[in-house]
Amino acid sequence: FAQVKLTAIPSKTVVEENEVFQLQFVLEGGMQTDEFVPPSFRQVEVKGNVVQTNGWTWINGSLTEYVSYTYQLRALQKGKLYFASAI
Repeated sequence: FAQVKLTAIPSKTVVEENEVFQLQFVLEGGMQTDEFVPPSFRQVEVKGNVVQTNGWTWINGSLTEYVSYTYQLRALQKGKLYFASAI
């Protein structure tokens, strides 16, 4: 069985108040994602629906399946934004 890896990828590392940015979660090594739980978004407003993308990569003879969840968010305050872990 392949080991599952979850990575969070922000579109920006610094955002201003009311600025819109994206936060993408990529789950590699497993396509069974019925139990994916996003973090609680307390310091941001979720804009629109989550975009889910499925696919695979073939690198050096190794096939890895992935699913990603992309959220469009708007910062409600300036300063550092903290997110709990996704599960």
